[in-house]
Amino acid sequence: MSMNFKVLDGYPNLKYGFSEKKDGLMKLFPDDRNSKNRERFFESKKIPSNRIVSADLVHGVNIEIVKNSDAAAIKPRTDGLTTSEPNLFLTITGADCFAVYFFDPKKKAIGIAHVGWRGLVGGIIMNMLSEMKKRFDSNSIDLMAAIGPGIRKCHFEVNSSDRAYYKGYPEFILDKGEKSNIDMPEIIKKQLTEGGLAEKNIEDYEECTYCLDKKYFSYRRDKSPKIEAQVAFIGLVK
Repeated sequence: MSMNFKVLDGYPNLKYGFSEKKDGLMKLFPDDRNSKNRERFFESKKIPSNRIVSADLVHGVNIEIVKNSDAAAIKPRTDGLTTSEPNLFLTITGADCFAVYFFDPKKKAIGIAHVGWRGLVGGIIMNMLSEMKKRFDSNSIDLMAAIGPGIRKCHFEVNSSDRAYYKGYPEFILDKGEKSNIDMPEIIKKQLTEGGLAEKNIEDYEECTYCLDKKYFSYRRDKSPKIEAQVAFIGLVK
């Protein structure tokens, strides 16, 4: 069953999605070891491989503006992509980190961000909103945002030494003494509303990659020596 968001549906020119374990490994590697899986998956979505733009993730906060000339490129050292170009499909991978999808129906602009804990506390959400405003004159109140599958509070546990990273969000920390559980999707939602988005325009898919072991790869659960990941994509179809 395909992932759907009410806030993104109803726009026939918008295409988005998220792979599952059954689709195979999607992590980008220099030796293209997963290229066949990726090609098969995108072909099933009727997305040409020469129109895909990928982010070479570093768990940072950089956002890259994608141009038509970037088609089929891998953008180095970035965790967020945004564009207003039609028929370009922006992609990131993740195996517990969240894909956050952005859409401005007025300015016909899209974005996608790979949000792990480093990006979350480092400000990647605000960076995306800032770039979309600067490049496309997007107004946050018009934006739609959707949060894909990722590791949720039930399994995102951190040591007491890392708890300080989330001190600005005490309501989303479950303190258990030496350990704490962090509710990343709720922090993402709070950052989005702080950035000017309307609550009604934000949607959380509410699936945990750790819990759903038959459906998703999970870095924390599987502890695999090879990185196993899903791929998320968004694009505007002309």
